[in-house]
Amino acid sequence: MIKYVPGFEKAWVNDTSNEVGSRGYFQIYIHNPNGAEGYRQDGQGGHWIDLKDTYDIPLRCLVPANIDGIVLSGRCISGTSQAHGSYRTQGGIMGIGQASGVVEGLCAIKGVQPREIDVKAVQEQLLAFGASLWRDKEKTAREQAHTTECVKAYIKGRDKFITRDDVLKKFQD
Repeated sequence: MIKYVPGFEKAWVNDTSNEVGSRGYFQIYIHNPNGAEGYRQDGQGGHWIDLKDTYDIPLRCLVPANIDGIVLSGRCISGTSQAHGSYRTQGGIMGIGQASGVVEGLCAIKGVQPREIDVKAVQEQLLAFGASLWRDKEKTAREQAHTTECVKAYIKGRDKFITRDDVLKKFQD
């Protein structure tokens, strides 16, 4: 950015994470619709919902119903509040962004509107770019084990949590 984009000549990296976020499963975290009243087990505040499995995000979530020439990306795609509670995180947003870019590129090349694009063509291009569209059970097991170890290391030594006790117990030795 500093080298090629005007206005970034004096930019610098202020902070960065120690790991790149990965795509995949994320529990549903429902924000409290009534404001910042904290986490409550009765469902009236912000709360977590564990998922039983991963999920797909259909291409139709990225294409506005009545506007041509636009593909949605990030947190503004079409979805329920509950679905947004999961896909709005870094991993989901990265995958959605890649898919949106592929849709736009294919639409430009083929001269069609986003709602006319063949989903199979989008999937083939995403796979060609190295995207993970379908579950590899061995890879998933390795990622889950790595994630568990990262969470255990992160919470070790902490004494204040907003996470439910039953969820924390899974990660505490």
